[in-house]
Amino acid sequence: MGRKMLKFLLYVLAILLISEWVFPFSYLTETGYSIWIVAFIALSLGSFFIGLRFYYSIPLHLLAIALLMGILFNGGNLVDPSFYAKLTGTAIKGIGSLFQLDATKIGDEFIFMTFLIALWLLAYITAYSLLKKGRILSILALTVIYIAVINTFTDYKGELALVRTVVIGFILLHLTLTARLGASQLDSPKRSLVYHTSLLAVLAIMIGIALSLPVHKPIWNDPVPYIKQALGMDTTRTVGYSEDDTELGGALDADYSEVFQVTSKRPHYWRVESKRTYTGKGWASPSSTDAENFASSDEFPVNLNENYAKQAEQATIRFTASNDYLVYAYGTQNVESAAGPFRYAASNEKVTPQGSIKKYALEIRTPIYDIRKMKEAPFASLSDEFTERYTQLPNGLPKRVKSLANRLTEKESNTYEKVKAIERYLSFSGKFRYSTEDAEETKRGADYVDQFLFETKVGYCDNFSTSMIVMLRSLGIPARFAKGFTSGDEAGKDGANTIYKVQNNNAHSWPEVYFPGTGWVPFEPTATFQNPEAFTNTAGDQRSDANTNSQAENRADTPAKQDQPTQNEDRSQKQQESKAKQEGAKQETTSQAKPFQLPSFVYWILGGVAVLLLAFLIAKRKALLLRYFRWQIEHDKLSFDKAYRRLLKLLAETRNPSETLADFATRIEIPAFTELTRQYEAHLYGGKAIPIKQVAPAFLAIIQVLQAPKKRRKP
Repeated sequence: MGRKMLKFLLYVLAILLISEWVFPFSYLTETGYSIWIVAFIALSLGSFFIGLRFYYSIPLHLLAIALLMGILFNGGNLVDPSFYAKLTGTAIKGIGSLFQLDATKIGDEFIFMTFLIALWLLAYITAYSLLKKGRILSILALTVIYIAVINTFTDYKGELALVRTVVIGFILLHLTLTARLGASQLDSPKRSLVYHTSLLAVLAIMIGIALSLPVHKPIWNDPVPYIKQALGMDTTRTVGYSEDDTELGGALDADYSEVFQVTSKRPHYWRVESKRTYTGKGWASPSSTDAENFASSDEFPVNLNENYAKQAEQATIRFTASNDYLVYAYGTQNVESAAGPFRYAASNEKVTPQGSIKKYALEIRTPIYDIRKMKEAPFASLSDEFTERYTQLPNGLPKRVKSLANRLTEKESNTYEKVKAIERYLSFSGKFRYSTEDAEETKRGADYVDQFLFETKVGYCDNFSTSMIVMLRSLGIPARFAKGFTSGDEAGKDGANTIYKVQNNNAHSWPEVYFPGTGWVPFEPTATFQNPEAFTNTAGDQRSDANTNSQAENRADTPAKQDQPTQNEDRSQKQQESKAKQEGAKQETTSQAKPFQLPSFVYWILGGVAVLLLAFLIAKRKALLLRYFRWQIEHDKLSFDKAYRRLLKLLAETRNPSETLADFATRIEIPAFTELTRQYEAHLYGGKAIPIKQVAPAFLAIIQVLQAPKKRRKP
């Protein structure tokens, strides 16, 4: 095999080996950039294989990274100066966020850029190992460990990747050995053919045997859960309010810590925010940051309903610790607190203080939910924009979700009865079970609602409420996701009022359905939960509890605000203005992430970068030491004695215990070293004082020889 062909095969196999680092990254980050990253690897390895000097290769890599970022994150616009300025700012901000352990400010651009730099370093180490050292075992072992760890601790299936890596590694080991043996050992084409064919045959037999043998069940218990727990990698979340609902699903641990206490005449659901854009995995965060300020005692900007009872009641909220958002009930008219003024975000109806808040009072007028009016609601009066906004569904929603909604409501004559039919199905049919511990994460490629309705059928409020909303939207009924807290547990009395204790376990989500003439109406499809709102049926002058046909949950989490007609003309106009501002909200209703917890793939990337950096330092250790030694000689930092002894340690050859310095110098075959040794012996045995400046040229000459590639060294 010719030298050029051997080098080409090493190049191709090195690309395949490093590419195995790319596929887990693309999977875990859910990006489709694998082909571009592999192209970058090919370019990087190519620059090292052809021997580009660093003053060419470094600018080439930086240019490639910049162009690749422009292609993937700037719509292919490669000549936009503002993007590259923004990219520089992203890198600086990302580095700062890493040091601050603030994962919320680390964007996809910074993660992708970091990964490209890590691959650049890995490509250099791989090329250096293959071309200079004729070794690849360390890189192979590192790749196997990387894939094995990701396969073990994430949902990435890396079994085939491990097989590919081992096969590629064996071939690389074989070719590097071939390069070291050289033509003298494989002196004939026949001998070379037998040598290569034998290796491939042995490899094929090993793979065949491995694939054909039966797979036995493990003898020992799976250690992974224990390892995760010991390393603090347990990803189970706890019940509690959180703003992030982008990826719903997964088990939750109970959290009984108190969040606030309420003193009021009756129980309420305590709203925090609402969201409207369903992605198939969860609810998107609002992209709009529009907010308006209002003062204490001003009219409350979140107007959910059109008709209210005349009599008002007072409720007092006391947070256990100072809080950065307000909870409010349906029918809230105003808020009174010294913590004002307040900010109201129209995109998700979340109300926040300027700083923090500990205690405040609400004036509440009970909304009127008239069943007869809801049955006769004129949905045709809704604008197309409003209907489209609150019936949005992802294009990939499985058809069987809509088929189920149609089947459940086919006998109902009006929208209200259709809503109640779906609510009853989820809460009372017995097909679904409420559990925070047994809820499963959404499988890759699956829809969150579809998986719950047809496969797992076990979950908590997020599963039930989102499923109801999606089924209603599939029928063209406007609905949205609300979150906050349930009423909590009774903790005592305060005169005619009741004191309720609300814990993180009371965090909850529920659907809101819009009925023209009534407003946003809360429903409760979650099994074992009850809706505290009362519905009135004026057709028979009856007042009925909304729980008659639905059950509710004990956990909540949403700030809600949205457009709707109001009780008077002024409120209608105000809500129409609000509609134009609102946008989908994003939030995680029942899970509360642990503080400073970075996404798992960030840890893998950082760990990989650290390992690669360590490997680089090990590989270049001698070169770095020589550079430092050279600097010490040039700046007179060492005496002659120390400099000579340090030089002995930096030489590639080791002196035998019985060997004299003169004999050792003769064996090394570096003329400057032989002369330097003669002067050192004169200094050591003859007591001759020799300043370092006098012998510095000899030291520098020896260092220059040691720094030169082996093939260029002269004896």
